[in-house]
Amino acid sequence: MHGDNLAFGCLRAIRSTSIRTSPVKGVVTVETRSKKPSRTTLAIAGLILLLVLAAFEYSQVAELESQNRNLRTENQSLSAQASYASINSSLVFQAWLSHLDKIQSGNITEALTDYAQYPTMSWSGYSNGMGGNYIGVAEINLTLQTFSARMTSLHFTVESFNSTVYPNGTRDIGAFMAFTGSKSSIGTFNGTLSAKYQYVYQGGKWLISQEDWNFESFFTEYAVEIF
Repeated sequence: MHGDNLAFGCLRAIRSTSIRTSPVKGVVTVETRSKKPSRTTLAIAGLILLLVLAAFEYSQVAELESQNRNLRTENQSLSAQASYASINSSLVFQAWLSHLDKIQSGNITEALTDYAQYPTMSWSGYSNGMGGNYIGVAEINLTLQTFSARMTSLHFTVESFNSTVYPNGTRDIGAFMAFTGSKSSIGTFNGTLSAKYQYVYQGGKWLISQEDWNFESFFTEYAVEIF
């Protein structure tokens, strides 16, 4: 450090030089004597040293404070991202429960507004003749209307569920549900199904782009093959 060199340089003794002629002809003797630094010189050197040390300490403190600010900013960013993800997951969950409520209430027209553009729906397993892949709102509408036609009651019970968030912004909900109800063509019925929903954000709302129901059991009062 330049300041260190200056401080220690001021502590060196002040040297004075004199030239004396030797008795031997043609020989010149050079004498050098040292004298102690004055109190003023020592005070100045000490002050400079203190200033250098203070400047070094200040630079270290400033660097630590900068690192702390960056860490706080990073933590705030991570906290905001976590809160954003939590809020969105909650909104998706609410949208899903609302969709189930519309179906069990027989309000299929309203349930159709929960689907995104070009949605798909798949029913498989013990679906009482209604299994298949349905593409677009029109085919989904026909399937749900057939399912709910002449139904006097329907109730879903969510026994377990999970949610997955993907980097592309989509969100999945997987659930295991039990259902009970009654319908004129099949009498009382009950069963279980595994469901999976994929949600995308469109038009300011979370909407269903893919819906899969796998009926693991389906028991009816009357022995019929179709609804």
